[in-house]
Amino acid sequence: MASEDKEAAIRGWVAGERPIMISKPSIMGWGINAQHCRNIAFVGVTDSFESYYQAVRRCWRFGQKRDVHVHIFASSAEGAVVANLKRKERDAMQMAESLGAETRDAVMQQVTGTKRQTNFYNAARPVAVPAFLKESA
Repeated sequence: MASEDKEAAIRGWVAGERPIMISKPSIMGWGINAQHCRNIAFVGVTDSFESYYQAVRRCWRFGQKRDVHVHIFASSAEGAVVANLKRKERDAMQMAESLGAETRDAVMQQVTGTKRQTNFYNAARPVAVPAFLKESA
């Protein structure tokens, strides 16, 4: 397809004019907001976890109101590639959890390790209190 035809097809799908879009992560995996989509399928796999992750995140992002279902169709010959993707996914999850824990610990240390800071105010002139705030006896 010509680039213009691809762009028109993508725009039509995002606008809801096309119920199904068949593409590749290299074309639609980055930069498209597809919160209206909740089903995504991969036919065949590559070793690129980043490509897979980014393609899935196009649907599963802020504003998505439904569960996102991801289906991967791979032949038995692609078993090693699928296993490698699963390992990369586990590594990414572990790294995200470790970074979250590091960040949480650093923030807590900053919050709990800070002394209370107070600015003292010495009034130089009396404050006029409105009548409705004065206590009635």
